[in-house]
Amino acid sequence: MFIGSINRYMRSVLETAATQWKGIPVYVACSGNFTVERILAQCSVGAIHSNDVSIYSCALGWHLANTPYPFVIKAQEYDWIVPYITPGPDLIASLLLAGEMLKIGGDNAYARRIRDSYRRCWPELHARTVQRIKKATSNLAIARYFAGDCREFLACADKNAVCVSFPPTYAGGYERLFKKLDAIFEWPTPSYDIFSPEDFEQFTATVRSFRHWMISSDAPHPALDHQHVATVQTSMLSKPVYMYSDSAPTRLATARQNIGRNPWPIRTDEVSEPVQIVPIDAKTMNAIRSLFLAKKITVCDAPRNYAVLSDGKLIGCFSFALPRGPLPCDLYLLSDFAVRPSPHKRLSKLILACVVSLEVKADVEQWLCSRVKTIGTTAFTDKPVSMKYRGMFEVHSRSEGKVNYLGAAGQWSIKEGFQQWKQKHSTR
Repeated sequence: MFIGSINRYMRSVLETAATQWKGIPVYVACSGNFTVERILAQCSVGAIHSNDVSIYSCALGWHLANTPYPFVIKAQEYDWIVPYITPGPDLIASLLLAGEMLKIGGDNAYARRIRDSYRRCWPELHARTVQRIKKATSNLAIARYFAGDCREFLACADKNAVCVSFPPTYAGGYERLFKKLDAIFEWPTPSYDIFSPEDFEQFTATVRSFRHWMISSDAPHPALDHQHVATVQTSMLSKPVYMYSDSAPTRLATARQNIGRNPWPIRTDEVSEPVQIVPIDAKTMNAIRSLFLAKKITVCDAPRNYAVLSDGKLIGCFSFALPRGPLPCDLYLLSDFAVRPSPHKRLSKLILACVVSLEVKADVEQWLCSRVKTIGTTAFTDKPVSMKYRGMFEVHSRSEGKVNYLGAAGQWSIKEGFQQWKQKHSTR
């Protein structure tokens, strides 16, 4: 469950700056899960003043400031959690576990089984979580916790101190994340105005009025270029985070692919032998993909990857991911490509014939522990159709620059798919 943490690159930048703030009080606006406070405490800064508004952050902040408030279960079906909400680590552990339990929404049989399993195992899970919380907070204490608007919090702060703030990057983010927990627990909810990216400029001026300061944003701000200290990107497809401060050296942390090596020779002659499908890891997939995909294509690691071989030589690859977005499919085809050069104009059709084979269907069903009937994918093109997918996939929807496709899994065996390709598409 997201609870307001910052990634390891941001933590490193913060730690570098915090070594210059020893003995100086620090005001942390938007504390999240108090990662910032833990780093500051290790760097021996002065008194730490914290602030946030979410149900989890408030329970943790009040505990660390030794000003606990009682929480009450208001949803009758969760009365069994009542013995586990004593203010402090007990309550914090219950909030964490309840948040994980409520990730599975709905009132279907699967969701009910998940909730029943959590209820049966709750005493053991709760005890382990309490120990983790005690260990994580054993050397952390804050001088004051303010539950309320971050702007109100900073307006009353000592400007001769340090201000650190990593505010929300999209409007109403906390409200959506903690909506289900708020429906179960009754607690002293703070009043505040929802923070949005449009508020950033004015909020930055407040932060910069302190003796020392640090702030982040998911968009660049040219007016702060002279105080831009880091650009952080954790994965190939994630948005970069821009960090600004008066106290840190300039850094750049961008995501890089973890690349292995391709263990097979490339088949550049005629494909006449039946094909073989071999599962491969992400490193191998990245190595092969870097050889044959256009440089402008931004890719990410897939959880399931396959190489397609003919007579021990590589002729293509494909990868799957769990379905996301509007496509009503059981599996998402993230990438598929054939090697080049090749004497066959439509070698990519053979790779797709393997994608929808019975053997691949059986393998991914074993991997997912669930049935796979439909495979979805997206062709990034301005044309009305992609000829590569025609015949094995059907157009589901179109948008600007995209065509979404759906296809049936397990249409034939690999051997049958190869014979069909050989008869229809193996033209040299």
